Amino acid sequence: MLREQGGAMDKAGLEERLAEAAPQFERSAPLIVGVFTLLTVVLAANLYISPPTFQTDLNDFSPETDASEAHDRIHAHFPNEMRPLFVHVEMSNGSNVLALESLQAMDSDLQHFQNESEKRENMVQVWTTAPGIMQLALDEEGDGAALASFTSWPDILDVLFDEDENCGLTADDQLLSAATYASAALLHSDLDYEPVCIYLEDGSGTATPTASATLWVLEVDPDLDETHRRMLQDQLRDV
Repeated sequence: MLREQGGAMDKAGLEERLAEAAPQFERSAPLIVGVFTLLTVVLAANLYISPPTFQTDLNDFSPETDASEAHDRIHAHFPNEMRPLFVHVEMSNGSNVLALESLQAMDSDLQHFQNESEKRENMVQVWTTAPGIMQLALDEEGDGAALASFTSWPDILDVLFDEDENCGLTADDQLLSAATYASAALLHSDLDYEPVCIYLEDGSGTATPTASATLWVLEVDPDLDETHRRMLQDQLRDV
């Protein structure tokens, strides 16, 4: 009986103390909410500015073996391999990517990306692109004329090829490997260059090859730290 009375008194005392503290807690509630809100914002900002990183390269978790040791010995005598960044390019309206106006638009985009690459430690060291290849050909065979200065494909072909040129390539032709690579790797399988051949043969037609898409191969500096390189690549994709 005494225990029950003592328990009731303790409960009543606790309720009385809580009732007395309630006004003070009510006055402090905005301050408490403000402090925890500020703390949440600070932590969220820290995660945004410096997000956690994770190492997912399986090579870092593999045990040392004779093969890995041999790789390290060989690697000391050869430079690091380029890290390719592939860019699938097609026109927003689905038109011909090899039309002259399309190539000129891509050439403008290429210059933009090259400028952005320079801002990021010259991260891309080799650019293999359709407009870049065209400009290289003009630099070598067309006295350095800019791709943007041409108004039609016939004008370009007249600069690049002699009058007696044709589309025939033999196994001994040094252009064969380059042409095979370009058609198989850099352009869509629907590539049609027959208009070029017709123009070279008799000077007729539009001379405009067609393809629905092309591939840019951007080779990134292999000496960049893996995590840093991926960050720069993500930035380049977003510019």
